[in-house]
Amino acid sequence: MAPKLTLVYFNLKGRAECIRLLLHYANVDFIDRKVEFADWSTEKEEAPNHTLPYIDYQGKKYGEALPIARFLAKKYRLLGSTELEQFESDILINHVDALRSAAMRFKTDTLLTVEQKMSFVDLLVYDVLDRLVSEDPDFAKRLESEYPLLRGLAHTVASAPNIRAYLDTRQDTFG
Repeated sequence: MAPKLTLVYFNLKGRAECIRLLLHYANVDFIDRKVEFADWSTEKEEAPNHTLPYIDYQGKKYGEALPIARFLAKKYRLLGSTELEQFESDILINHVDALRSAAMRFKTDTLLTVEQKMSFVDLLVYDVLDRLVSEDPDFAKRLESEYPLLRGLAHTVASAPNIRAYLDTRQDTFG
């Protein structure tokens, strides 16, 4: 019997990887159709909302990674057993997706997160990095070698005159 579902995405992990993981975990027979970038201009016309990923399910195409993943998670009982568990899962999914979206910003060549100016987002990212560095010395090494943009952002925030003055006088406390 032929698979009832086709997942269509570029030939990379990206936003479709969680869908692939879900389908493999649930042991679903599916076609993983990978679109090469050179073919995207022609493929784009067939894609719902002209975006990837999408699934072809029961003869109809559906787009948007998170709704696809939520649909499949619910279908294969990976979203929770009760309505409350599903609600809690949705809350966590939103948090993880927000984290993924924020992390993707640091894969570009942009250092500051909003319009190349210091923003609350930069301060919040600095706060998280500062805590991780203070609690895990190995993270400081990884930040230095593996995440140069995050390291640069942390340096930019810590070097801002008002922040530097605060950090120089801040009491060393736990957490």
